[in-house]
Amino acid sequence: MLALVSSASGAEDGVSKVRITGMVGHPGWVNLDKNDELVSVICKAGGFTAGADTRHIRIARSVGGHVQTETFKLTRAAITGGHIIDVRNGDVITVESLKSAGSGRLSGASSNSVMDLIKNGTPVGDFPHLRK
Repeated sequence: MLALVSSASGAEDGVSKVRITGMVGHPGWVNLDKNDELVSVICKAGGFTAGADTRHIRIARSVGGHVQTETFKLTRAAITGGHIIDVRNGDVITVESLKSAGSGRLSGASSNSVMDLIKNGTPVGDFPHLRK
């Protein structure tokens, strides 16, 4: 069962947060800053771990008392092109493993190119949209 924080009330301490699970360095609650989006949250959570499937990242969000889930493909073009994927207070973000998202094979050369852009939670390269 996903634990969603009410987007109207915020977290208990009044700080906007998202929960990130799965194939990241430091799964758990991440405090949101004003301009945070999916890639910056993944960076705050320690970046992708080996075996992360960057083409199956789920965001679950409570909307009107119902949980809506959407799956995103985080590609090199999306990161380098500044494609912003919005995150909101209370979202639950899940980074799937290649094994659980696919056919049981650990593969995905395209995933490696995306993982090369985020090393140990730090964007590699000049991405103005990730600067604080």
